[in-house]
Amino acid sequence: DIIRQRYDLEDQLRHREDERLTLTERLNSQKECLTVVSSKLEFLEELRRKYEGFTAGVKELINLKNTNPAAYQGIQGLVYDVIEVEPGYEAALESAFGEWLQAIIVDSSEEIKRLSDYLDERDLGRAWFLPVENIRMLNSESIAGLQDREGITAKVTDFIRTPDQYKQVINWLLKDTYLVDSIDQALKITASVPETDKCRFVTREGRIIYKGSLVWSGSKKVSPEGGLIARQALIRGLKQEVEVLNKEVALKETEFKDLSDRIQSINEQLIKIRHDLDEKRLDVTQKQTAQTRLESEHQKLKDELDLTQLEISELQEQLGQNTGEQEQLEARLRRIEESHNNIQTLMTNTQNDINQMSIEREQVLMAIGEFRAEVSSSQEKLNRYLSSKDIYQKNLDEYRQSAQARSEQLTQFDT
Repeated sequence: DIIRQRYDLEDQLRHREDERLTLTERLNSQKECLTVVSSKLEFLEELRRKYEGFTAGVKELINLKNTNPAAYQGIQGLVYDVIEVEPGYEAALESAFGEWLQAIIVDSSEEIKRLSDYLDERDLGRAWFLPVENIRMLNSESIAGLQDREGITAKVTDFIRTPDQYKQVINWLLKDTYLVDSIDQALKITASVPETDKCRFVTREGRIIYKGSLVWSGSKKVSPEGGLIARQALIRGLKQEVEVLNKEVALKETEFKDLSDRIQSINEQLIKIRHDLDEKRLDVTQKQTAQTRLESEHQKLKDELDLTQLEISELQEQLGQNTGEQEQLEARLRRIEESHNNIQTLMTNTQNDINQMSIEREQVLMAIGEFRAEVSSSQEKLNRYLSSKDIYQKNLDEYRQSAQARSEQLTQFDT
């Protein structure tokens, strides 16, 4: 079970490592993309901070406003800085605004005079000014009903977002400027509506019709250096892209950290399981060693048992031999006892006849006592499993000699 856990964890570890490798590649790719996009954004924002593409006079006055706001508080800002164009309409609004995109919004006409004198004294070129005070008194109403004519999409101001305090300025700048579907539609409108001689018509591609004439046409490529509104839109788009990439990178980094934590956890579990396996292997090795030692001892005991059984077999065989000898001795003893009984009978029958031979009889009785002692000794030797046949034979021979001697004595006695 623990080995299966180890294999499962190792499979998980390999899978997580592959995931982390893939995630690392994706994270690095997104970071590279973020670096590229951030570099582009930083480059464009640097162009914007330096007001690249603006005239020298405009740059100078805006820098004065930024470095000394109190002295130039009459400068409210640039038209370029107070508008935000909907995506897709950058070329149209770029053409519609024209040079007025760089116009400086100021409080009053007096401020225009002061700033113009400043530029002239230093020969810094020209600049465009929009006095808010004066514009508020101007009429910014459009021609009634013109927006509803076929071919006119909308007023171009419908595609601009600007703070409320500058809406009147922007509406005055783009008064009677309309977005049309095509140049042909614009020409038809100018030909059929006399009031349109003061109107401007612009296509989404940036072509302009003014007073029935094509003011500008051709392919207008959007570039950071050439299109100020396009640059502004590109900066917004890049900021959004950077924000999205930052979120994705942060999400991937969080995912990477979680995955690394899971890998660390799996590694810790693997280390513990490997440690447990090592302990179990050591325990198994010790048990195998103990089992080998026990098997060796068992074999040794088995050999000793076989040897003991062999010795028992030999002893049983020897006991069988001794049993046969015992039976023979017992048969002989029975015959001797029979002879003894016969002698006793004979001695009893002849007791009266051998009274004068009492001394000899006593010797015979002593001999019989000795014989009985010898029989008793033989019986004890038999009970102790006498193993020597020669001893039994010797005792038997002695007994026979003694019996023969007594028999001879009895024969002599009978005689």
